[in-house]
Amino acid sequence: MRSHSPPQPYQALLALARSRPRLYRWRVGILSAIGYGYIAIVGLAFAAAGSGIFAALLYGVWTRHPALPDGGQEFTAALVLFAAFTVAFWVVAILIARAFWITLPKPKGVRLRRAVAPQLFALLREVGGSVGVGRLRHVIVTTGFDTYIYRQPRLGGLLPPADTLVIGLPVLQALSVTQLRVLLLRELASLACQRRQVGSPWVSWQGVVWQNLAPVDFLFDGMLRWYRPLFNQHVRVMARQEADAADAIAARQADPTILGHVLLLTEMLKRYHRICYQKLIKQAERQPHPPTDGLCQWRTDTCTAPPPEVQERWWHELLSADDDSHPPSLPTRLTQLGSASVFWQRFQFGDVTERAADQLLGAYHLQLTQELNRLWYMDIAPDWAKRYDYIKTVNGIEGKILEVPLTVDEIWQLAEWHLNEEDFRHGRQLLEQCLRLEPLHGPANFTLGKILLVEGNSQGVPYLEQAMTVDAQWFDPACRLLIEFFAVEGDKAQAQDYAARLQQHHRQLEQAQQERNKLHSTPLIPCP
Repeated sequence: MRSHSPPQPYQALLALARSRPRLYRWRVGILSAIGYGYIAIVGLAFAAAGSGIFAALLYGVWTRHPALPDGGQEFTAALVLFAAFTVAFWVVAILIARAFWITLPKPKGVRLRRAVAPQLFALLREVGGSVGVGRLRHVIVTTGFDTYIYRQPRLGGLLPPADTLVIGLPVLQALSVTQLRVLLLRELASLACQRRQVGSPWVSWQGVVWQNLAPVDFLFDGMLRWYRPLFNQHVRVMARQEADAADAIAARQADPTILGHVLLLTEMLKRYHRICYQKLIKQAERQPHPPTDGLCQWRTDTCTAPPPEVQERWWHELLSADDDSHPPSLPTRLTQLGSASVFWQRFQFGDVTERAADQLLGAYHLQLTQELNRLWYMDIAPDWAKRYDYIKTVNGIEGKILEVPLTVDEIWQLAEWHLNEEDFRHGRQLLEQCLRLEPLHGPANFTLGKILLVEGNSQGVPYLEQAMTVDAQWFDPACRLLIEFFAVEGDKAQAQDYAARLQQHHRQLEQAQQERNKLHSTPLIPCP
């Protein structure tokens, strides 16, 4: 098989993107066009083959070509064979063409109208004009603590996307208008950078196209082995470069000190809101239905700042993030704006007296909160009921501990529960108890091995090996964990050994799939 050179290292591509951004945008656009062109050529080839067979069939029937039987059953069989080939080729061509129809899941929330929030839309028009993206006509308010631009495909991607601002109500309730303006400035600057990319937004949608090709992905295996890692590496660098450029644009429009403070504040608030939301979800331990005013309770819990020691722990977690990641780690972004340590030393939550939700939404704020409460209740109610029933089952199992010995399945359920609740000490003890009763329990072996490897303990290797042996579904994830562990430990030989085993496993799966395809294509009753 023909070998392909590995993708260029991340740092080399990032240096090229920073030194020659225009050239790099064209490079990514051309690479994306190669992928789309290859898909289109394969689709056209199948469509042409199907059309050619169909034309040959019509010509043969019309002219009574000598190659066709004179009549009877043989003539009918020949027609059926030609028609089957025609349909098969056309079906493949249609599936490939269907892959280009882009659909993305829409954010769940309330779409704002300009009439109910004119001040918010005026702020968007002002900020959008300052970075050259114009005004956004669509705004969706959600229950989460997030802010981003959703590029909604129109007519399957044939028309330019409808750019929509998605913003969480907790963001509007936590920030002042000045802080919100800076945050919007950063997001719209990111949109401006995306629009400058050659082939935007189809570059970012190519992953969706490959997912849509799943029914016929065997036709593209040869290309994907070298193209997908190369393309993903280029897109990752492009996204990192766009993030850096958006920060730079926002820093020029606003004071870098204010931008740095807002970035740090939103990150801390996001973490704090996540903890408060988990506290809200814990009510499922006591009541079968979620509260109808869940968002109001959530907001009440977040009105006070988290303890200083918690903030310090979050900051150290941020410092340990990978600087070469996308999006870039927050300390890296703060360093580009000044000094990360200085930003942290000056940071404080502070009290916002005039919140953006009250200033920009006015009287509609209360109605919007009620509507989002209703949507949140309807969305979470089924999972809430399942969690309540699960907790009830777990409590019943724990009540049996002193009365009768637990089964392996019951011990595994308890271990799952404690691990999900981040009670790793008790969960680990239950996993060990489960494996003492059933050493070949695949999920318990995998979970305990993963916990040990995360702790840097090589004793997790035998557990993962056992999981790979007893159940094939754990082979891929366990092998990847072992490759990553030995790579971090500096044992390249072991990492390469597991990488080779993983490749061999994938080849065996492909061969097995090919054998199944051959079996399905073979008629149950052979023709005479």
